[in-house]
Amino acid sequence: MRTLKIIVVVLGVLIVVSFGGLIYGILQGRGQLGPRAKAPAAATSAPSVPLAGGGRTPWGGRGLGLPPGARIERMETAGGLVVLHVREAGGAERLVVVDPANGALLGTITPTEPR
Repeated sequence: MRTLKIIVVVLGVLIVVSFGGLIYGILQGRGQLGPRAKAPAAATSAPSVPLAGGGRTPWGGRGLGLPPGARIERMETAGGLVVLHVREAGGAERLVVVDPANGALLGTITPTEPR
């Protein structure tokens, strides 16, 4: 019975000491996290082109080739790409797929009626 009491006391002391060491380590390491990750070199070294509003874009000014009166109804992302749902002035619809990493227009999808 005496051995059991000794084991319980020793384990209790170890728990208290370990908890104290954990708190001490947290307080000592506070504010010593590594530097924040920087932007990839490709994104920071890309040429920039001025925009009409005074801003700059890292991949140059690119147009979507939308006809006058066309509106972008929705924008969604899919697998690292941007898909724009465009409605033209006459009511025709199409999807425009753009790669946001380099501004490239990858393609246009025009929904049609089933045959």
